[in-house]
Amino acid sequence: MMQQAKEEEQRRRRRSIGSKWLSNTNAVVGYTIALLTRTIPQCLRHKAHEIRVRVTTKHPHDTYWIDHRRGDLMRPVSHDDNDTPNETTTKKPTTTSTILYEGSAGIVAAGTAPYYGGGLKLFPFGRMTPNGMHLRIGRISPVRGLLSVHKIFEGSYRDASVEGFGCLDFCGPHFAVELLDPPEGYPVQHSGESVGRCSRVEFEVTAAATAAAATTT
Repeated sequence: MMQQAKEEEQRRRRRSIGSKWLSNTNAVVGYTIALLTRTIPQCLRHKAHEIRVRVTTKHPHDTYWIDHRRGDLMRPVSHDDNDTPNETTTKKPTTTSTILYEGSAGIVAAGTAPYYGGGLKLFPFGRMTPNGMHLRIGRISPVRGLLSVHKIFEGSYRDASVEGFGCLDFCGPHFAVELLDPPEGYPVQHSGESVGRCSRVEFEVTAAATAAAATTT
């Protein structure tokens, strides 16, 4: 959806040169049109928004889950009383990392700054920790995303329902995302540019530069 929205925004920007109002609304309109004309039809035909992922971290003691049920409370994932929603097992340790989430997702994105681009505040918790980033797992359907597009853009969208948890937010210095299904990987973007299909993406913030680096495989 991100790539589709970007293409739609560029097309509308070329058409609306000289119109300040259209330029300011291009981003929201672009995402809405991309959802209506491309993302939702693809999802209905191919269930393209249902990918299976596993998200892990090497630093569980420095990683927090944002609990929307308690006013965006930052809860350490290393605590035993953490009830982070999951389709399998939360905080399951592996040999080198800790599983934060494993299940279905429509989008997994990370950033150190609140704004993704075009006024989209996709990472409202991007600066909550001095040497960390905000990782967001979107689990809502494209239809709900369309109905909530303004809240998503302003960074105020939350889903605190225990049954749904359509929006999962984590803050920490390191995250690894494994794309389990489809097996051939999934389209990935870095800084708004497509890097092709990947089966694994790793994000890490370097403390010295306070910058996020991503590696893909």
